[in-house]
Amino acid sequence: MIALIENCVDTFMEVVAAKRDEACALEMRHLFQKLSMDIITRSAFGTETGIQQSSGDTAADTLLSSVQDRLAEYRRGWLMYFANCFPEFHFLWRFLFSRGMNSVMVPTDRIKNNLASIIEERRANKKASREDLLQLMLNAEEEADSPIDVHQLTVPHEEESVAHQSHESIPVIRKRRFMTTMEIQSNAVMFLVAGYETTGTTLSFTSYLLAKYPEVQERTRSEILSVVEAEGGLTYDGISKMRYLDQVISEALRYYPVVVGFITRKCEQGYEYKNIKIPSGMSVLIPAYQLHHDPALWNDPEAFIPERFSLENRSKLDPMAYQAYGSGPRNCVAMRFAQLVLKLTLAKLLLRYQLTLDADRHQGELKIGSSFTLAYPSEGVWLNLQELH
Repeated sequence: MIALIENCVDTFMEVVAAKRDEACALEMRHLFQKLSMDIITRSAFGTETGIQQSSGDTAADTLLSSVQDRLAEYRRGWLMYFANCFPEFHFLWRFLFSRGMNSVMVPTDRIKNNLASIIEERRANKKASREDLLQLMLNAEEEADSPIDVHQLTVPHEEESVAHQSHESIPVIRKRRFMTTMEIQSNAVMFLVAGYETTGTTLSFTSYLLAKYPEVQERTRSEILSVVEAEGGLTYDGISKMRYLDQVISEALRYYPVVVGFITRKCEQGYEYKNIKIPSGMSVLIPAYQLHHDPALWNDPEAFIPERFSLENRSKLDPMAYQAYGSGPRNCVAMRFAQLVLKLTLAKLLLRYQLTLDADRHQGELKIGSSFTLAYPSEGVWLNLQELH
């Protein structure tokens, strides 16, 4: 898998080098988004789209446009906000959501149509050996003789594994079921849409912060150089040893959380806060940005301090105060995959370029756009890339 991701990142570096010759500053978010799309389509669906080098009129660009249109619906966050704040008016929200579904389904159907041809090709050529998400779902398709059930698509959470080991004598009865074609398409669309936006935006925020804080950038680069020299190149084991880079990414996701209004948990016990009663069973939405900037939970929360996530300091943090990927058995299913993409991309970028902010476009704080669900740099991230010698 790392070889596939590295191939996509190498293409990204080639595109950056070519565009860098044409302009003084580059808008990085758009480039990161295309990289994310390339990685997801190749690793999840085994399809090479050429999206990073496309000129704007290819099938890959049509797919990208469909994903962006689908995400645009999530940016109309006011409806989701009010629906969550006033669930007692569920009849009104159902009506309004149903009226808006036509605009949502058009880009979604375009994505599904693109995936349909890939699925049919896989079904027609079952002898071809594939190792990607789509093939896992096809293997779990609703067939009488299918040997793989839908539960095998997920890795057990540590707590569930421990519980299972301690109760081996207790028989577990679980209904066996398989994925239908519609479920395969729907899960593929969600994986594509969710991974595309979050990965590209995280890379944008992190590169902005690295450019804004040159001392952090230099320390990160020094660690990368040290690991590469020791490992003889960028390897999976080497990337896992880049502790400070991991701290930088963690702090970037604390400072600028991408998913700001999606993490929801059910209240297990009744709770009262300042005369506000939260009954047992109520759904509670976690405001990630406010949680990550709460001075009661974080020391100097408005400062960018990667060291707060060091091994010695991490143990001092409240584990529930950091919700970049959610927590518990319903946390981000692609967390490890995303972290590998982030670290490999940033490592290659920092090994080759010095990142600085474009002074004309970045005066003052970064301007953030936000829907009910996602946050993003509303005017992009513009960087100057100076090649290192």
